[in-house]
Amino acid sequence: MKKLIFLLFLLSLTGTLFSGYWVDPMVVNPDSIGFWWGSDNVSMTWDSTGRVWVSWVSDTFYEPYFENSVVKTCFYNGENWIYPCFLHIGQDTTYAYNNFNSMITDKDGNAWIIWHHGGFPIKKNRGRQPSLILYSIFSDCQWSEQSVIWPPPTDIYANFTALNSSIDTSGMIWVSWVLDWYDMHNLWFWQGLYSAHSVDSTWQNETVQDDYINPYLSKPAFVTELSGIRIFYAYEESLYFPSDSLLCGIKTACNTGGGWSNYESIYEDTNVSYITNDHPTAEIDTAGRQWVVWQHTGDLYAKYRETGIWSDLKIITSGSQPSMKTDGYGRTWLIRSGPHISYLEDTSFTIFQYIGPPGGFFPELGCDVMGNIWAVWRDGYKVYASFYRRDTISPQIAVVYPNGGEIFNFGETDTIQWLATDEDTVVWVNIYFSSDGGNSYGLISDFEKNDSAYEWTIPNVKSDSCLIKITAIDKGYNAVSDESDSFFTIIGTGISEDTNNYQYSISNYQLTISPNPFKERVEIKWTLGTGHSALGENPITNDQCPMTISIYDVSGRVVRNFSLLPFNFLLATTVEWDGRDDKGNLLPPGVYFAKLSAGDFTSVKKMLLIR
Repeated sequence: MKKLIFLLFLLSLTGTLFSGYWVDPMVVNPDSIGFWWGSDNVSMTWDSTGRVWVSWVSDTFYEPYFENSVVKTCFYNGENWIYPCFLHIGQDTTYAYNNFNSMITDKDGNAWIIWHHGGFPIKKNRGRQPSLILYSIFSDCQWSEQSVIWPPPTDIYANFTALNSSIDTSGMIWVSWVLDWYDMHNLWFWQGLYSAHSVDSTWQNETVQDDYINPYLSKPAFVTELSGIRIFYAYEESLYFPSDSLLCGIKTACNTGGGWSNYESIYEDTNVSYITNDHPTAEIDTAGRQWVVWQHTGDLYAKYRETGIWSDLKIITSGSQPSMKTDGYGRTWLIRSGPHISYLEDTSFTIFQYIGPPGGFFPELGCDVMGNIWAVWRDGYKVYASFYRRDTISPQIAVVYPNGGEIFNFGETDTIQWLATDEDTVVWVNIYFSSDGGNSYGLISDFEKNDSAYEWTIPNVKSDSCLIKITAIDKGYNAVSDESDSFFTIIGTGISEDTNNYQYSISNYQLTISPNPFKERVEIKWTLGTGHSALGENPITNDQCPMTISIYDVSGRVVRNFSLLPFNFLLATTVEWDGRDDKGNLLPPGVYFAKLSAGDFTSVKKMLLIR
């Protein structure tokens, strides 16, 4: 009976857990990719702050092939794509270019980008750059300097044709790549599949397989096992020597810390005469099955491994360039070029859904920190992204403070306050500031925890048309914003001149409020300093610098004025305010501001009246 109740409970959740839709594709890059050959894959990952990262390679010139290329990344903050965040340029003077990038997230939640950088011997009058595997890590809000994972032997030239990365259960980063080795005459000689893994900030390099003569190897795929990591790769053994018995297939091997072993062929075909196997992708579903899907001629083939036994071959659909990923909700997705997407139901895939726009070359699936599934792809010139939105109900948010009428002084710190709620969770807020009445907003901070408070240092602007805008974002990237109900004021500061050509610094004035908060009376105390001119120091006198103390309410209205009599400089002077306006009326409790005016300069302090 308990099991039945539990099953009914799970069924009741199914509609909520899996219902949703793919959002309209977003253009990730504002500029075109360039010549597509150098940009034949798009990668993505996440970091612990909530950023969704996308990377690609953009070729900026074509003469006749690679001349200059740039590694680019950008991230999504729940509202916009922030671009670009990292660049690495291959210089045409050394004939260096970038290609084949991959992204991964480490156990600490840092995003990695890994890419191939090297030279290709197309122009005979150019020197040749060695091929390298490089990486950079996004940590503490910046990308690290590039580091080398693998340098090739200096006496043999090599060119990369594929690259992929993964992480195992111990947190070890794995990278695998395919190399074309060349002889001294620049002829294609043989190919090999290689790997490296991180150990205490160093890299250990290993050969997966390197005995293919004139073969074709494609991008490898990883899955993580409890005892190590498994790799899948497609191969063809006579690419440039077609025959009636071209050998092709899918192989797998595993590594438990002692090198690659347990090689196994899970598919083989000799009845073909041209390129057939390509682009394997692998994933483990929630039932623990190891899946591998690959392109075979114009179809997608698949097998899965359960309790150590491989299933019969499955022909899923027509298509190419597959990518698999299991999201944080337990659904295993499969995307193919188009882009068209499907997901597993037991051991069968659903009907593929088109998520557009047309093109959809080299699609890749990934997850964000919240477990949402994402798809990225390119159409030859643009990079696109979409995600599956399960949460369709937007959060609610209200800016509490500053909400209009406040007066702030440059350099002071105050607390921005808001209230944001959601039926599930507000995962972060983005905070913006405008000094032009909302015509434009600049970012104060993004990915802020929804704790309703942010300590803000008042910027050096002078404006009476300031606004705060805060955007609340939930797990479905539903984004809702609120801004201050009316303008608040920031009083800028600096150095200015009076008619006597004396210059005064606001730092020479000291304004203090005590007690604060107060119930009946408060002392407003100030100390005068000295002015400065080109002739030296000059005492500030009342006739040189007329001074007033004004009390403002939160709407910016003056409620009380104090005219100050002449005092000796450097003496502490005080006025007492009893919480009444100029007419003697008792003012309501709340926030008030004391403003010291000395010539062109002001100092403002906030005080709280309680009853």
